[in-house]
Amino acid sequence: MANENDILIINNGVVTGYKEGAVNVEIPAGVTEIGRLAFCECKSLLSVVIPDGVTEIGWRAFDFCESLKSVVIPNSVTIIDGYAFRSCKSLEAVTIPEGVKEILIRTFRTCKSLKSVIIPSSVTYIGDEAFRGCTALESIVISAGVTKIEYSAFCGCKALKSVEFTGTMEQWESFAGKEILIEYIPSKTVKCSDGIWKQPAFEVVNNVFINKDMKATNVVIPEGVTLIGRDTFSGCKTLKSVVMPAGVKSIGENAFADCKSLNTVVISEGMELISDAAFRGCKSLKSVVIPAGVMTIGKNAFADCKSLTSIEIPKGVTTIQESLFDGCESLESVIIPDTVTSICRTAFRDCSSLKSLVIPDGVTSIADYAFVGCKSLKSIEIPASVTSIGKFVFVDCNELVSMKFGGTMEQWKVFGGDIHMLDRIPAKFVKCSNGKVIYKR
Repeated sequence: MANENDILIINNGVVTGYKEGAVNVEIPAGVTEIGRLAFCECKSLLSVVIPDGVTEIGWRAFDFCESLKSVVIPNSVTIIDGYAFRSCKSLEAVTIPEGVKEILIRTFRTCKSLKSVIIPSSVTYIGDEAFRGCTALESIVISAGVTKIEYSAFCGCKALKSVEFTGTMEQWESFAGKEILIEYIPSKTVKCSDGIWKQPAFEVVNNVFINKDMKATNVVIPEGVTLIGRDTFSGCKTLKSVVMPAGVKSIGENAFADCKSLNTVVISEGMELISDAAFRGCKSLKSVVIPAGVMTIGKNAFADCKSLTSIEIPKGVTTIQESLFDGCESLESVIIPDTVTSICRTAFRDCSSLKSLVIPDGVTSIADYAFVGCKSLKSIEIPASVTSIGKFVFVDCNELVSMKFGGTMEQWKVFGGDIHMLDRIPAKFVKCSNGKVIYKR
């Protein structure tokens, strides 16, 4: 050990800094506190022995001591402040003494060599990102005294294999913040004092379905559920099929987003709302039957469903929302009901397999870029009810040769005179009820 008198700065029992040469340091007796920033960014520090009598390790005391491999903390310590050992990337083990009540924000964040942690019975709280990024951490023992773990406390601890809880399964079940821990444990189990707790595949809270199994393959939503919650299965790459009972009335935002293996969805009668991005990025989904009664289908709800070949929008829907079928490159058939009054921007963008489309009477507006990139679209029929068509609606519809408008030439010219109306498409005219509007380019 180095001579502490040569390397430490101590004021009134508080270590406030260090001098060059701090490698293996033994804090002398009589010190009561390791002060704020005391060893911060001390790149040479390999080991520290803290004597009995020290009660507090201050904020960022050993922050970014990247070579620090070992630290001895006495039982007299009751406070370890936030960031105290952050980014001590070589620290392999640490014993948190009895008496410490809280593990505060980012205390051990990015301690990438730390393999195991025992949380003593005195600790009641584990703060934000306390162990975040401890990528070698394999096992944790948590005492029954802990009542709350912040959600991000163990985020990124991808090597985690086991968690032991000294309390009962009932205590663990009511435990706040356990979800992020369970996410990384392959077995999805926790050893408790009275048995092995296993995470359920799902739970229903106030009639809302909440998924707990991100490796689910075939799911039947239970009776009694009325809402499939936001992000419930988002990113569940293994999910292949979902069956919903008649009582489900709405599907939340991103509920099935990026479920890349999902190929079968059964939506029962009673559904009223499919929210924004509900099935966005379900690249294996080939078909889906939307039951009568659905009144609203949100933005991007089926965007990037690249295998979707056909869809029938139920009667009652009034708006085809922005980017609803954006990027559905296999979509060949779309049936639009006569209740629809508006088609929003980019609604069918890059639906490159869509060959023809009949827009029903009742639609009044078609927004910018609605059909841009529909490279196989050969014909389209626009009803006389349409009074507004946006810019670049048919750009890059390379096969579009037939455009029909149910109204008169005079009606068409009111909104169809824009020079971009037939930009980059082969059609040279629009056939109206009383003649043709010819575009010279």
